[in-house]
Amino acid sequence: MTKNASDPLLQITSLQRAEFDRAGRFHMRIVVVQLAATAVAVAAVFISDDRLVYIAAYAVAALAVAYACFGYLYKQSRSLAERARRLTLLKGGLGESLSAPEFRELLGRFSDSVTRNAKTIDSSGYYDCQSQPGPGRLVEMIEESAFWSEDLYRHSSRRAILWAGGGLLLSVMMVTLVAIPGINAELGMNSGRVVFALVPFLLSGEVFGSAAAYGVAAHELARILAQLEIQKAKGITPQAALVLFAEYNSAVEGAPPIFPGIYKARRSDLNERWSRR
Repeated sequence: MTKNASDPLLQITSLQRAEFDRAGRFHMRIVVVQLAATAVAVAAVFISDDRLVYIAAYAVAALAVAYACFGYLYKQSRSLAERARRLTLLKGGLGESLSAPEFRELLGRFSDSVTRNAKTIDSSGYYDCQSQPGPGRLVEMIEESAFWSEDLYRHSSRRAILWAGGGLLLSVMMVTLVAIPGINAELGMNSGRVVFALVPFLLSGEVFGSAAAYGVAAHELARILAQLEIQKAKGITPQAALVLFAEYNSAVEGAPPIFPGIYKARRSDLNERWSRR
């Protein structure tokens, strides 16, 4: 991709990255809201004052509204970021220019905060491509993206499993506590109610579902990387490049945003590994 800062595709790449960051923040807010709702539900188990129970009920209702709002904003932000990513990959790879009306229309969809954040992001070296525009260059960009994404999703899956496993272990400990002979009956019942409050959260799509989605995406991207090697040995055709483009999009769009902290932790190692390829 050109290093000209005024190039529309370069600007869209920076906007895409800023929008993905925004989507990731909304995703984490969804998780925090779920945690807060679960915490209120657990606390309500031990509340005997009727007024406090009503307050807890209103708090859970407010959190449900916040969950719905953040969910909508997350999907909206993620959809825009994915659209920009598809555009920069396809047009940047094939060397097609972005028309002025198309650029203005897409630019107008980004919020002011994302636009400001994008100006601080240098995307001039985001894709390390050597080929001339065409199917070969598109495949290079897909390969680089898949190389990074596979590693980041694989480590995100491990982090999510550890996080979910810790919560599940806590639930199992609660069940064990309930099962101990001679335990205080009231404490036992309360512990059981805590388990009932925790398990639905653990089984939600934001916990085990995210871990599974990360794992599936990493597996698909590993397959795509292997397929890329085969295609490069045969010779890249336009049809093969477009199939790989579609498969890559399908893999990454089915996974949640990268788990917080994974990108920073893996960036140096991935840069070094990619430079040796």
